[in-house]
This record gives sequence, structure tokens and C-alpha cells, in this order.
Amino acid sequence: MSKKEEELQPVKLHVGCGTVYKDGWINIDNNSDNNIEKLDVNVDLRNGLPFQNDSADFIFNEHFLEHLTWDEGLQTIKEFMRVLKPGGVLRIAMPDLVRSVRIYEDENWKNNNREYFEKYGLTSVKTRAQNLNIDFRSWGHKHLYDFEELERLLREAGCVNIRRQLLHESGYEELQNLETRAESTLIAEIEKEAKPAPTPLLTVVCITYNQKEFIRDALESFIVQKTNFHFEVIVSDDASTDGTPEIIREYEEKYGNIIKPIYRAANLGAMNNFLQTLKEARSKYVIYNEGDDYFSDPYKLQKQVDYLESHPECSLCFHPVIVRFEDGSKPDEVFPSPEYRFNWTELFLDDLIKHNFMQTNSVMYRWRFVTENLPDIFYSSILPGDYYLHLLHAQKGSIGFIDEIMAVYRRHPGGIWWDSLEPEKLHTKYCAEMFNFYYEVYKNIAGDPESYYSYTLVHFFNTLVNSVQKCGETGKLKVLFGQHPQFVMEQYLSAYLQILKLHDQVNTLNLQASEMHEQINALTHSVSYRISRKLMSYRFLKWVYLVCKKAYKLIIRP
Repeated sequence: MSKKEEELQPVKLHVGCGTVYKDGWINIDNNSDNNIEKLDVNVDLRNGLPFQNDSADFIFNEHFLEHLTWDEGLQTIKEFMRVLKPGGVLRIAMPDLVRSVRIYEDENWKNNNREYFEKYGLTSVKTRAQNLNIDFRSWGHKHLYDFEELERLLREAGCVNIRRQLLHESGYEELQNLETRAESTLIAEIEKEAKPAPTPLLTVVCITYNQKEFIRDALESFIVQKTNFHFEVIVSDDASTDGTPEIIREYEEKYGNIIKPIYRAANLGAMNNFLQTLKEARSKYVIYNEGDDYFSDPYKLQKQVDYLESHPECSLCFHPVIVRFEDGSKPDEVFPSPEYRFNWTELFLDDLIKHNFMQTNSVMYRWRFVTENLPDIFYSSILPGDYYLHLLHAQKGSIGFIDEIMAVYRRHPGGIWWDSLEPEKLHTKYCAEMFNFYYEVYKNIAGDPESYYSYTLVHFFNTLVNSVQKCGETGKLKVLFGQHPQFVMEQYLSAYLQILKLHDQVNTLNLQASEMHEQINALTHSVSYRISRKLMSYRFLKWVYLVCKKAYKLIIRP
């Protein structure tokens, strides 16, 4: 066995072993009279164990605790729990006081105890009282226990997870078939409580559904992060059917201190899974990364936490990412370009309202929902959800920028935003959800809601309606109209008023044209008009003749 393999083996302590040596265990006793031939550690157990805190996986003792006073037993149990690792198990086996009392009360006590007498050479036992006193006082016994008394001792020592067990039986393979004495009928196992995990400074929230070909890259990019703080990854699988959960379980088993999975029994849909999982985040900082994207820099988390720690005025920060088209239809590109983020390194809510210049997995939030309730201001029918989350946090402070590429955002046909290459198709597919985004920004976020209403909300509403009509799926508008009847009615009335104004203008023009026509008609039928027309015709012809004559003299015959 290699040194590394030895280090991975559980540490098992056999305490008060006497002459029973167990291979694979560290056998410990006080060999004061040198009658123990084989021993690993020679120590008076009343003085404690020579092991560090949280160093042993299992501790076993048989017919040991009854040789100590109650107070000595209390201190010994405390010592065992000190040495055990969190989650480690102590197994205690000893004679049961109940057995001794039952034999005392049994008329056939001698026959019932014959094997016991013969085993220990107790040929001179005359009465049941003598037998009971032997159990209490012989072999150095100082305190006998039934389960009630043993449990009292254990709880006094601070033990919580206490289970009674049968001879040779255990839920732990290492603790099965250890007892060597048939009279070991009082057996208990105590599991040391795991230490509460340190509160994570940062939570990475990852949702996934049928992303078997991508999820491993995401999980691997999480667990290789190098930080000087504790972080966790809440990865929520939305009832995938392609093997994604099996990959998550693989990482859960290896990195359970980091990976905290949620396996949905039924599919919630991307937006509901997104919101339900975000509600689990209670840390100071949060990053949202979907299962088909990943981090490309092992120091990403550390760099962004350091930035926000040193810039308390910022409520979120971001960085450029590589946008990768999985089908190869386009080369990789960097987003955002400096121009798209206005060439600034610190931005504000008003900038972000103009357009979203932050890619999803590039953003770290100073999580406002540690103290606020997410569902109160973010309901499930909003798209894009990440953009809305950006805006909600930008309400609380400025937006910081780190000019380093630290993540990859994948574009592929299975992603929601693949259809953004065809906006009309995307608008039609998520008609109500996308309008809800603009409507909620108007209601809750926009600094100048009247201006936003007139120049953004109404414009986008008209764009949606035109897109849906062009795609021939006007039924999609029913949900939108049903969710915002007042707004839709306002737009209808506004359009109707415009039509009425145009109609009035047309009527006015028609009336004016009619009046002019009548005036012209009257004029053309007057005597003066006919005479002036003849005169004008004669004068015009005469003028043309004179001009031509003059031109002939000047040009042709100078």
C-alpha cells in the first residue's frame, strides 16, 4: 500500500483492547502488569488519548467503560468525542445491567448462568445475591449500565446522535462483527455531529436541464477555483432525462463541501428553476452561471470578490467574456466591446437601462436578497431574467468593470437566446415574458418613467405586435393583452385618437379643396377670365416671337 493510500485509510482506535488485538486498528490499553503481549499504544486512558482533535474515524471498546467510575466514564466519553472526526462513530459494547437483574429474579438462575460460571471458574457461587454482587464488583467493575443510564452519561458528555445496536450488527462495515463476548448485550453507537460548515462568502448558482455535453465543463471550472474564502455551488437540475444528474452526483460525491445539488422531481421550467434556486443563496456575493457556460480563469472568484471588497460603492462588477458559437457558424468574439460599454470602466443604472452590456456569467452581485425577499420584486414571467437581476442590483450602487476575460458564454441551438439571431422569431416565442421585462423596468426601476414609457415601452410594444403579426401567430398576444389590459387599452385609445385626428385633418383638407374647386370653377366661367386668357395668349405669343427674333440677330447673324 502506497503512502497516499495509507493516508486515505480510516483511522480506527480499539480502546481498552486487553489481550484482543485487532488488525487494521490502533490497539490501545494500559499495560501496567505487562500481561498484554501485543499493543500499539500503551497509555493510562484516564489521562486522555495521545491523538489530535478530529483525527479518528472510528473508536471501539468492549467491556471497558464499566471499569471506570461514572465521573471517569464521563471524562472518557468527552475525550473520545474530542478525538473523533466530525461524522466519526464511537461504538461501545458492555454487559447490560438488565441481564444481571433478570438472572437475579429468575428461579432457574444457576442453569441460566452456568456457561458464564464455567467460563470464569465461578464454582463457589451459592446465591443469586452473590452472583449479582460479582457482576457489580468483580473484575474491577465500578459502574454498571442499562441503556437508560448509558444514554444519560452520553448526553451529559454532549453526545446527540445515539443509537442502540445488536451484537455484531452496524450500519458501518468497519464496526460489524467486532464483539468477542456473548454477554456484550448493551451496545450503542454514537455519531459525532459534523461541524457546521462555514458560512460561504460567495454562492455560484447554476441551473441546468439536459446539458450532459456541457455540464462537466461548468462543474470542473467551479471546483478548480482558487480562493482564500469558502464558497459553495448550488446546482439545480430541472428533472433532466439525458444523464445530467449522474454527472452532478459524481461531483457531489467528490466535492460535497462545494457542490450542493438540487434534483428537481418534476420540471419547473427554466425561469421558475432560476428563481427557486436563487432563493437558496444567502451569501454576501452571488454569481449566476448556466450549465452550458463555464469559467476560464481559476482566479475569477477571488478577483471579483477582491474588487467588490475594495469598492464598497459598487453593487456589482463584471468582465468581458468569450462568446463561442458551438456550431462554428461564427468565430469566437469578445463581449462587450469597449464601445458597447461606452468606453467606461465604471457605469451606472442609467447606462445599463440603455442596453445590457454584461454577459450572464461575468457578473458578481453584492447580493441584495440577503435582507430582501426576492419574490416580492421579481416574479417568474420576466425575460431576460439575468438582465433584470443586473438592474435590480444596479439600483443599489455603481457597476464596476475588470478588464480581464475570465469566462466563456456558449451560443448553441439548445440555448434560449439562440433565436436572438432572428429577433422577430424570439419576440413571438417569448412575447409576454419580454414585454413584462420592459413593463417592470418602467414600474420599478427607470429613473424617468414617463420618458421610458413613451420612448421605450410603447416602442417595444409596437415592435412585439409587428413581430407577432409578421410571424402569423397573433394568438400569442392573448397572454400579453390579458396580463396588461390597462396598458393595451391605453395604446388602443391612443391609436384611435390618432386616427380620429387624421380623419378630421382629411375632412378639413377635403372641405378646403371643395371650396377652392368651386372658386376656380366660378372664375373659369366668368367673361373677364375668358377675355384675359385670350389676351394673355396673344401677348405670350408676341413675346415669344420678339425673343426669338432678337436671339436670331444676336447669335446667328451678328
